[in-house]
Amino acid sequence: AFSRLAALGVPAPTTAMLQGAPLPHRQGNVVIEVAQGSGIRLGIDVVSARLQDGCGLVIVGVTEGGAVDDWNRRNPDRQIFSGSIIMRVNNVSGDIAAMAAELRSGRGLNVEVMLADEAEA
Repeated sequence: AFSRLAALGVPAPTTAMLQGAPLPHRQGNVVIEVAQGSGIRLGIDVVSARLQDGCGLVIVGVTEGGAVDDWNRRNPDRQIFSGSIIMRVNNVSGDIAAMAAELRSGRGLNVEVMLADEAEA
């Protein structure tokens, strides 16, 4: 079973991973920034995944009212759907537990997301 995470305030994931799953066609990467102390949550649920090209946190849900939902409203041509993958959090990449810890840290966030195609959502 996959470990589910809320983007902030949830215990670190277990090591349930997709082993060697190929990356489907992607639209590119975007960066979401959330200022420290803003009180804004990313508003996503993720699972950990180990992929052919490294590892990341796969977005499995986007919650209304969060920073990602706001991004999607302002950027209809670059929306973050379920299936998109968080590749880097505050300059941390390649370590799922460390990336999850950064998401829960309460510090400002700089999150790089590899976009999934809408058809995958």
